[in-house]
Amino acid sequence: MDPRRARVDEDRLNPAPPPDADEATLGGYRAIHGRVPAFAGPGGHPYTVDVVIEPEGEAWVGYVVILRWSSDGRRVLAHRDSPVLVRAATAADAEAALRALRLSDVKCLVDTVWSDDEDVPCSDKPC
Repeated sequence: MDPRRARVDEDRLNPAPPPDADEATLGGYRAIHGRVPAFAGPGGHPYTVDVVIEPEGEAWVGYVVILRWSSDGRRVLAHRDSPVLVRAATAADAEAALRALRLSDVKCLVDTVWSDDEDVPCSDKPC
């Protein structure tokens, strides 16, 4: 194999994150690892989370979509959307606000959205 080709593939699979990427945020994690974060959640299932931005009237709204995977991680079993988390004047502003979410708060959303119990403890602050 041509070593130059291998380097191109490696860059595509492991992009260089911006120097200010914060691994503890949704966007920073994705920038550093080149994939969305995964969490263990209710029922012992793995879950992944990504952002969704949609126009609403003259503004933009953003929420996260949470995928529940099979225990072996080979197929998606179901998905749920969080409540709207962001309203912004532009799509870029809405996306930036979602990508700035702390992973600890995203994990709380996973537990809350997928729990049958409305009183799932998240952390010392509300989701």
